[in-house]
Amino acid sequence: MPNSEYLEYSALLHWLTFLASSKITQNIGSETLNWDTQYVYNIFGVNLDNSTVNVRIDGLFEDEDSVETIYAYELTSDSLHSKTVYLNEEPLNLTEDYDLPELLPKYVSTGSPVTMPPYSIVFWVIPTTDVSACL
Repeated sequence: MPNSEYLEYSALLHWLTFLASSKITQNIGSETLNWDTQYVYNIFGVNLDNSTVNVRIDGLFEDEDSVETIYAYELTSDSLHSKTVYLNEEPLNLTEDYDLPELLPKYVSTGSPVTMPPYSIVFWVIPTTDVSACL
């Protein structure tokens, strides 16, 4: 059974990032992107194995122009019983005020393979309207 903090962080990350409001705002450098959630697809996956899994989603990249970047939020740990949880390879710790830190995505281009690290809970955010696999 995974460590309870691992599951709590994943549930909280999912709720705060994807479900809490009708808009998702993501700061990227000095620019801010506002994604209307009716045009954002979220894909969720869990890898309980100790090896990386290659993911193929039929129809996701049929039209290379429709999806340029996938925003990945990868929660990982050294084992299912680890006390440390990482978000995109950085330790995920509460701030001094017991808030979640800034949740920065990992950028995956459509030319790169989509993978799930060992012992991971992954959320992929696809900001587009033209994904035939999701229509």
